[in-house]
Amino acid sequence: MVNYYRPAGIAEALSLMASHGGNYVLMYQPPRAKHVKEWLSGDIIDLSEAGLDQVSVKNNELVIGSMVSIETLYRAEEIRGLADGLLSQTAKVSATQAMRNLATLGGVLMNPVFPAEIILALLVLDAQVLVTDSATPEIRIPIEKFVAEANPKLPRGSLLAGVAIPLNEKLKGVLERVARTRSDTSIVSVAVTADGTLNNPKIAIFGASPLPKRYHAAESLLASNPLTEASIEQCLERIPEDTQAVSNYRGSAEYRQAMAVVLTRRALLSLKKS
Repeated sequence: MVNYYRPAGIAEALSLMASHGGNYVLMYQPPRAKHVKEWLSGDIIDLSEAGLDQVSVKNNELVIGSMVSIETLYRAEEIRGLADGLLSQTAKVSATQAMRNLATLGGVLMNPVFPAEIILALLVLDAQVLVTDSATPEIRIPIEKFVAEANPKLPRGSLLAGVAIPLNEKLKGVLERVARTRSDTSIVSVAVTADGTLNNPKIAIFGASPLPKRYHAAESLLASNPLTEASIEQCLERIPEDTQAVSNYRGSAEYRQAMAVVLTRRALLSLKKS
């Protein structure tokens, strides 16, 4: 028999986890419904009352709890004011409103392939994933390291508390994506950011590789050069080198690689014009 628990706080959640010796499932609701068997692999610990559903500003960082809904990611003023509302935009296109109200940031982080746009925004915003356990109130993991696998694993006895994003009022952000319809899952999507002087652009792409990822080689060509049409074209030459596109019913590998270049060009040109 599967038991269901709804702890009233992080301490109670950690205590429950310890008493179950690893035989539990933390209920971070993803935007795509899980098969019932995935929920029944252990007792269910629902974190909806654990106090992880807040958005706050602390020490010049935007801190977003793991149980914050995707709808809140879309609508919260603190999030809309960051990097031209990049994270808010990605939340809006990630799912229908009904699923945005149900799904949480934690569900996205634990299932980073869908919806990938939110992960792309976190990658170019230099987010850090916040993890806690009974011995350490806060463990910080760079988002790029955390989503390096399709199924991120939390250390035994720890839970996902949320993310922290450095605040930069002058940061600019752009999202570009291509899908079969405006509301459909993207085939390829690109997120970019740059500071107010357009220095040190950051580029993250999904659809040209199995996982959302930063394109550091392409970024390096822009790090010490002004953002011009010529430097953008040089940057774009590095995109195919970092892609491992695969074909499926949404698009061929060749199409995905080509669109990664096209969308990155659009995004960088949009930054240049802003």
